[in-house]
Amino acid sequence: MTDQVTPIGYALIVTVKYFEGQNSREDAISDQTNARAAFRRLGFETKIVTEEEPTPLAMEAGAKTEYVTKHRFQEELDKAINHVKNQGYRHFAVFISTHGGEARTEGHYEHELCFYDDDDVSTQKVLFNPLDRELPKVNKLILVSACRDRDDCENEREKEDPGVQIQITEDQDEEYQIQLTGGDDIHHSLPENSLHCLVPCISNCVTMFASPSGKYSYRCHLANLFWDRVKLLSDGSQVNLLELLREINRMFAEKAISIDDEPYEGCYISYEVSNVGSICHRLTSPIHYTVVKNS
Repeated sequence: MTDQVTPIGYALIVTVKYFEGQNSREDAISDQTNARAAFRRLGFETKIVTEEEPTPLAMEAGAKTEYVTKHRFQEELDKAINHVKNQGYRHFAVFISTHGGEARTEGHYEHELCFYDDDDVSTQKVLFNPLDRELPKVNKLILVSACRDRDDCENEREKEDPGVQIQITEDQDEEYQIQLTGGDDIHHSLPENSLHCLVPCISNCVTMFASPSGKYSYRCHLANLFWDRVKLLSDGSQVNLLELLREINRMFAEKAISIDDEPYEGCYISYEVSNVGSICHRLTSPIHYTVVKNS
């Protein structure tokens, strides 16, 4: 028998496996399994939102699969936000695994998420704006395992967003002084003449993408690395969230991207980018979690 631990926060884990008229992502079930295990180890209450398939008996009665549509996602996010408020949680996390992309708008790109019935839903509008409005003082962690490629570029190399590498410093205080406000300061290390994606980030929030372009997101690397790192942490230890993500970032860098990889569903990896996760934040103080004792 293990001691009951009061959760420190709430984690909403969203896995979109099916899309109307598109290829499915059935292998993404490992995303939700690993993400849930990691968040529970970090002291979070968790909720998984994914496709709900009826039993054979229910199907005979006419029941149909409940897909993760944009409307359903918004409903589940609203429920989660209200739950965080009611419980008085100081931490809220969202892990979302789906298709995605970047859409050009007035000199930059904005990230978009895909749901069963929508191809281009603004990540900022559907996810970050509600969180910023409803939970401004709650510490937020957003992990996105979704592509960031662009369909409107004729140049193959420009189709892949190079991402934004986290600035790794030896001085933790120096890192926490980096306050992103949107705009050029997010992209200070990237070429001046290229169009960038304004990676969504709001106050009291850390955002991490699966990889620069997200093409590796279908291999579930982010959730795998998240759980691989968290399960090694000592019971009861204090974890600095940003340092934890930095370590995952380094693990990403050890995974080489090669155009000689075996094809996935007939497609080869066809670009040359550094395999480093994209992280940005707007923190003014550290976020810490306490590792829950293994059961």
